[in-house]
Amino acid sequence: MKIHRIALLVSLLSLCAVHFSFGYVDTLRIGKVKVSGYADLYYGYDFNRPENGDHPYAVSASRHARPSVNLTYLSFAYEAAAWRIRFAPAAGSYMRMNYASEPRGFKNIFEANTGLRLSALKNIWLDLGIFGSPFTNESPVSRDQLTYTRSFSAEFVPYYLSGARLSWPINPRVELNVYALTGWQQIKDQNHSKALATQLLVKPRKDFLINWNTYLGKESSAGNPYQGMRFFNDIYFVRTSGRWTTSSCFYLGFQEQSGNKFKAWWQGNLIAKYLITHRLSVSGRLEYFKDKHAVQIISLSGLPRFETFSSSLGLNIQLMQRLMYRAEFRLFNSNTKSYIRSAIPVRNDIWATQNITWWF
Repeated sequence: MKIHRIALLVSLLSLCAVHFSFGYVDTLRIGKVKVSGYADLYYGYDFNRPENGDHPYAVSASRHARPSVNLTYLSFAYEAAAWRIRFAPAAGSYMRMNYASEPRGFKNIFEANTGLRLSALKNIWLDLGIFGSPFTNESPVSRDQLTYTRSFSAEFVPYYLSGARLSWPINPRVELNVYALTGWQQIKDQNHSKALATQLLVKPRKDFLINWNTYLGKESSAGNPYQGMRFFNDIYFVRTSGRWTTSSCFYLGFQEQSGNKFKAWWQGNLIAKYLITHRLSVSGRLEYFKDKHAVQIISLSGLPRFETFSSSLGLNIQLMQRLMYRAEFRLFNSNTKSYIRSAIPVRNDIWATQNITWWF
């Protein structure tokens, strides 16, 4: 049996055991180790009916017309006064798609890192290993997101990083993280050239977060020998006001290619969720993604540019304390014929999803 099937089976059985044996639990511990689990199951339907069975340009919840697990993991975490460690093996279609280029031994590692507290007084930490990425206002864990599916912004930046992270809470409202990395979402270094990233989090108020991220690194590899330096800027905010939660992200990237020419891509999105009752909410998103020079996205139709507008509307139902149902309907409209329907290039697509998320 393959390792991803083993990880999937262990995760689902553990989730079942916790749910039916313990009911509601705040924290599950084995000795001093905190254990948590997560399972995101979905059914998606692409109205263009892709022949390869995958909704295009996506790594999150991307399977078409087939009940699937998007992401399931078990997390083991331990934190002492001077050091901490976390290990989270995972499986699902997200792992299959997003970790496709990683060596076999790393394809099922969601997170694996250890940290040393450099200053107890200022709570400064140095962490080494594989950890989640700070980029954009969406992450692979759908439970924490305003919409179930991910925008282009999140799908085409790193979801995970490998290297070292220095975390410094400057004051209660400002935190700085500095990263030394193997590259742009790669565990195994592709070109023996390191990258630098930063994250600045500012919370002017309890209900308002501003996040600014940067990235600088050389992106040449065996598959793309003509890629040079990459410069990337990403800024987003999240605000909660009464029944509304809103978030917006804008980013701009520049990629050096042959002839010392820099080619840009950018995107912007606006996401909102309205709480109807404490268990029922609706969410929506508008986004625009432009990659004129195919830096990040190579069109299915072979066109040298990708430029698409997307909108979505979703329903979210909190069935139980740790069980959520979500349904979402998403439209794509491209300025170019970037989608395929019945072997014919077209400008639009429709993507519908249903999801159950369960965690402890």
